Formats: sequence, C-alpha cells, structure tokens
Amino acid sequence: MSTTQQDQTTEAEVDTTLSYERVRDNILRWPLSMRALLMHELLNMIVKEVGTPRPRGNTLTEALGLLANGQPPPTDEEVERLLDERRMEKYG
Repeated sequence: MSTTQQDQTTEAEVDTTLSYERVRDNILRWPLSMRALLMHELLNMIVKEVGTPRPRGNTLTEALGLLANGQPPPTDEEVERLLDERRMEKYG
C-alpha cells in the first residue's frame, strides 16, 4: 500500500475500540521516558514503511567534477567563435 493510500484510510477502517483521542489521553498520563520511547518506536516503524531518503550529496562538488576535464577553460574569443559556429549550423 502506498503512502497516499495509507493517508486516505477512512475512520471506518480504523479500530473503533481504540479511538485516537482515548489513546492520546492515555499516553499523556505516561512518564516522559515512556512517551519518548513510544515516539522513537513509531518513527522507526514509519521509516521502515516509507523507506529512507537517498542521502543528499554535495551537489556543488559533483557539478564541478562533471565540468572538470583537465583542460584550461576557453577564452572569450573561443567562446564567441563556438557560438558563431553554432548559430551558423542552426540558422544557416
């Protein structure tokens, strides 16, 4: 079941013997350490269901690595010449 489908679970599908409010009210009576433990376990369950996101890399370093070719960058004149050649190919 996808996350979207899980989010669309109707109230009728939830076990009515344990309403959200009753569970919440009971948990609020627990010591803080037990509430923190429950929260930790719930988050772990959610991560297992949803999956962990791909760790973000350093995109600037990756982009610079893609651009690196071991050659010096073109001069302004070379860039202008390349643009002119491209325009001639494109527009004739």
